[in-house]
Amino acid sequence: MTHAERTVYRLSDAFFLPAEGYEWTANVLNINPGNNQELIDQCPPLKGYVQLTSLIRQGQAKGQSLEEAVKAAIDTCIEQDILKDYLIKHEAEVTAMILTEYNEKL
Repeated sequence: MTHAERTVYRLSDAFFLPAEGYEWTANVLNINPGNNQELIDQCPPLKGYVQLTSLIRQGQAKGQSLEEAVKAAIDTCIEQDILKDYLIKHEAEVTAMILTEYNEKL
């Protein structure tokens, strides 16, 4: 499934009868692999996040549970110096955040 690199959401789209006047918009950038690569390459922390989430998805595709995939992805990132300092300091918080985020999507 292909998704746009950028999607614009308008607050008025959330209402059946939007009122005229102030309009709020949000630009959502697709950072999945293969999208917005120039942006990702310019921001090392974002690039690391994309690599981490990609590794998690790969682990799950190989049959790992979400918890196993997260642990393995974090270990791989640390070994490959991807977000290494941050992950060493905040591994528990990152793990909890990812598990919570995935559960909210379910």
